[in-house]
Amino acid sequence: APAYLAAADGRPNAVAHCLAGVEQLVSALSDTRDAVGLAAFGRELCFRAPGVGTDHETALWQLLATHPAFDATPPGHVRADGGSEERETGADLGEQATVLRKHLGNDTQVVVLSPLADEAIVETVRTLAAAGHTTTVISPDVTTDESLGQRLASRERTMRLRALRGADVPVVDWDPGTPLGTVLLDEGRRRWSA
Repeated sequence: APAYLAAADGRPNAVAHCLAGVEQLVSALSDTRDAVGLAAFGRELCFRAPGVGTDHETALWQLLATHPAFDATPPGHVRADGGSEERETGADLGEQATVLRKHLGNDTQVVVLSPLADEAIVETVRTLAAAGHTTTVISPDVTTDESLGQRLASRERTMRLRALRGADVPVVDWDPGTPLGTVLLDEGRRRWSA
């Protein structure tokens, strides 16, 4: 639930930005014939093992379109289809991460898209990295500085970015106003030139 923050009312929330990023990554990686899987935490754990091919890619798109874990509507709000969800129904993040780790192969690389809105996701990322998975975080920044509360949320997010970087987890700080592909290219250039 904390991930559904938005810069302002009527603006896309961070989960919507994460989903847009996932769609871009699935498209790009499928075009390169890399094995791609999909997982989500939240209402319930969703997992599809990495694979390749047209049928696998179709299954990923189907999950993104239909699985409740990929719903960009916050729990308790009315969805576009008129339905609503009264509460967050999934197990806690730690339990979901434990189940996910059991499904991941030893050499599986993990890309986490998250606004880093709470400490639970930071601990989950650290756990994945500590288990030996090459883990990268892409974090859409929807924070603003228009009120004291918003400035505090922005500062807390900055501290979470630093904590992950301090644990040697690469973090891409993404302004969702910039296409993700452009941000990743710029990040790659910066790392190679350092």
